[in-house]
Amino acid sequence: TSSSTAVLCLGDALAVVISKLNGFNNKSFGELHPAGSLGKKLAYRVADVMNTGDSMPVVNRNVLMKDAIIELSKKGLGVVLIVDNDRLVGIVTDGDLRRQLEKGVDIYSLKAVSIMTDNPITIQKDRLAIEALEIMRESNVACLPVLNNDTIVGCIRVQDILKVGII
Repeated sequence: TSSSTAVLCLGDALAVVISKLNGFNNKSFGELHPAGSLGKKLAYRVADVMNTGDSMPVVNRNVLMKDAIIELSKKGLGVVLIVDNDRLVGIVTDGDLRRQLEKGVDIYSLKAVSIMTDNPITIQKDRLAIEALEIMRESNVACLPVLNNDTIVGCIRVQDILKVGII
């Protein structure tokens, strides 16, 4: 019974060597099997799954928190991005809002910039969606603002990545 196992190992070893000689790699595999897990990990970019346009929760840096809360609630992504001339200056999450309420802060009179997280973790739109997921896991965040160079173009959440079936 061990001879059949040895032949299987030899066949696998030959397949790996021939694949390497022919330049066949994970990307090649993904192109041939786009519906599979590896194919999706290599095919989907952040730009493919991010929230953009009207679905993106964005407010100007001078806005009051009450208006930021309305935007946060309206878009339903759990965050609101604070911008100044299409440049990201910060982010307010529903968690930031809850923490302020727990402290008893009168949030309605504050400007959004007073409770935002400045210099949030971001990702470029051309990166792989699986890379965004890894960054979110390592940073313990559920959403990343998406940039095209320095301009805000979207936001991506863990749920957006899961929805397309990457993992």
